[in-house]
Amino acid sequence: MLSIFIKSLLITLVALVGFMVVFGFGISHLIQYLPWGSSYLLKELLPFILFFGAWLFAWMLFPAVLPLIIHFFDDAIIEVVERENYPPVMRGENWPFWQEVRHDFAFMLKAIFLNLLVLPFYLLPVINIIIFYVLNGYLIGNEFFMTVARRHYNMPTAKTVRKQNSGVVFIAGVLITFLTTIPIANLLAPFWGVALMTHLFHLQKNKLLPNR
Repeated sequence: MLSIFIKSLLITLVALVGFMVVFGFGISHLIQYLPWGSSYLLKELLPFILFFGAWLFAWMLFPAVLPLIIHFFDDAIIEVVERENYPPVMRGENWPFWQEVRHDFAFMLKAIFLNLLVLPFYLLPVINIIIFYVLNGYLIGNEFFMTVARRHYNMPTAKTVRKQNSGVVFIAGVLITFLTTIPIANLLAPFWGVALMTHLFHLQKNKLLPNR
C-alpha cells in the first residue's frame, strides 16, 4: 500500500499543478484576443490578475478531475483493501481500461460544466461555500462509490445500490471534497477517498443485495 500511496501522491501532485498552470496560462493568453486588449492596464496587469483568478478557479475545479486521476491507481487500492479486509468471495473485477477512461473523462466534463453553470453563485459569500460542497460532494460521492460498485455489479444494479445509500454516499463525498480544498491534504484526497468508498461499499452492500 505504501508504494501505491507514493505513486498516487506523485500523480495527484503533477495533475494538480499541471491543471492549474495550463488553466491559468490559457485564460491569461485569451485576453490578448479581446478587442479591448490593447489598453496598457489590461495588457500589462489584467493577464496576471486573470492568471491567479484562473489558478484559484482551477483549484476549485480540482474535485472534477479526481476520478480521472484515480484511474491510474484506483484498482490497486481497491484490490489491496479487499484482499486485506474481505474474503475472496467479496472481491470485485476490474473494468476494461479504455471503458473506464471514457467514463472518467465524461464525468470530468460533466462536473466542470456544472461548476461553470453555477459560477455566478460562487461570487456570493457563504452561499458559494454551500453550493460548492453540495454540488461537488454529490458528484464525487456518487462517482467514487460507483468506482467500487461497478466492479461487483452491472451498471443498473450498481446504480440501485448507490441510490439506496444516497445519504451516506453524499456525506462521504462532501468529506472527500472538503479534503480537496485543504492544501497538502488535497494530495491525499484521491487515495483516501478510494479506500473510504471501498469500505463503505462493503459495509452497505450486504444489507441490500446479494453478491453478483
